[in-house]
Amino acid sequence: MLAYTEEYVSDLAEIRKVIPNLEKVRGKRILVTGAGGLIGSAIVDFLLQLNRDMDAQIGIYAGGRSREKMSVRFGNRTKYAGFHFFPYDAMREIDSTLCFDYVLHAAGISNTSSYAEEPVEVMLTTLTGMKHMLEYARRGNVGRLVCISSSEVYGRKDGREPYREDDYGYIDLLNPRACYPAAKRAAETLC
Repeated sequence: MLAYTEEYVSDLAEIRKVIPNLEKVRGKRILVTGAGGLIGSAIVDFLLQLNRDMDAQIGIYAGGRSREKMSVRFGNRTKYAGFHFFPYDAMREIDSTLCFDYVLHAAGISNTSSYAEEPVEVMLTTLTGMKHMLEYARRGNVGRLVCISSSEVYGRKDGREPYREDDYGYIDLLNPRACYPAAKRAAETLC
C-alpha cells in the first residue's frame, strides 16, 4: 500500500488550489481506468479527498483488473464514501450499462521491463484500450473522456527548451522501449 503520508495529503490539497471549476465534479460519476497505476491512483486519491474535505459526493469508479490489488493500493480508503471498484481490462470491450459524467483513461502497461519483454502487448493494450474506450464513449455512456498520455510522446529534440504542445521530436523506433511512446502517440491520434 502507498504510504498515505501527511506530505502526500498536503500535496493533494495543494492540487485543489490550482484546478478551476472544481464545483463541476460535485455529485458526478467519474471512472478512472488504470486506477491502480501511478497516475490513476493519484487521481482517485485526489477525488477521495474532495469527497472527504468538501463533501463533493463524487461517485468514484476505480477501474482495474483486480479488486485485491485495488484493496492493497488503497487500503481502508476503499471503504470511503463514493469509492467503487469497477472491473476493467483494456483488452476487453466495456460491457456496462453504467453511464459516467467523466472518464479519465489512464490504463496501460507502463512497467518498463515490459517494454523490452512484451513490446507487442504494450502497444496493443494501449491502442485497443483507447479504441474500446472511444467506442464506449460514442455509445453515449460518457459525458467527457480524457486520455491520460505521457510526455514520452514528444520524443527527443535538440536543445534544452521546454516542450510545447506542438513539439514532436524523434522517437527511435529501434530503441527497445519505443513501443510505449509510439503507442501513446497512436492513442492520441485515435482521439
